[in-house]
Amino acid sequence: MRQNRMLLCLLIGIALLFSGCIVHRNPPSAEDTKEFIAQHQDDLDVVVEYLKDLECDYAAIENPRGTVFYAFEDHKIEQQGVKTSIRNLWRAGCKFIFKNDERGANSIYFELWYQTVGDEDCGIACTIDGQGTPNTEFQIQCESITEDWFYCYDAYEEWRSHPPQES
Repeated sequence: MRQNRMLLCLLIGIALLFSGCIVHRNPPSAEDTKEFIAQHQDDLDVVVEYLKDLECDYAAIENPRGTVFYAFEDHKIEQQGVKTSIRNLWRAGCKFIFKNDERGANSIYFELWYQTVGDEDCGIACTIDGQGTPNTEFQIQCESITEDWFYCYDAYEEWRSHPPQES
């Protein structure tokens, strides 16, 4: 009888996990991300400069192990300072970092939150050339929070049902 209850609880837990009914931490607000920038400005600057200097339009840092993906393969990051800054940002809650200069995206994005079930994320971004506003992949919100940084919120389903108008 006790084993049946434990099995039932386990099955309910698994069902909730896969159905998306587990309570998720709320995304950070623009004010929260402004505080993140203030606390981690030096590490952000190091990583931004590193990504700006890469000779590619798209690059992704998907973990703190010291590699960056571009030109269809992983490349080892040689600079110890860059690797240290990436690790510091990951410890502070960064989930993903990418540079995108394809089709006018002009952005370096630091993902600070993502929806475990669903296609939503938010974080901070800056422009590669220091001009205009960054454009992340499925952006539905982008607001300036400091002189150089923007709060960005991406939601695929909302973006898909209301795509931005082509200029």
